[in-house]
Amino acid sequence: MALLINKTIQLHDELDRRAETTRKQDIQIMHQKRELRKIKRKKIVAQYKRFEEMEARLKAQEVTTKVQKQISKK
Repeated sequence: MALLINKTIQLHDELDRRAETTRKQDIQIMHQKRELRKIKRKKIVAQYKRFEEMEARLKAQEVTTKVQKQISKK
């Protein structure tokens, strides 16, 4: 009977250790996913800033072209 009780306790301890390991892995995965989201967000923001800069350059170029056309007409 004592052998059965000891074996049961050992099994429960092993299950607890495995559950703790699984929890730690889950937490680690969560942190990794969070870091990936941060990186993706930074990339998207950088892309948007480049787009805005390109748009501003195009507008400036259009204005310059209009002014040059007006000057050449005179």
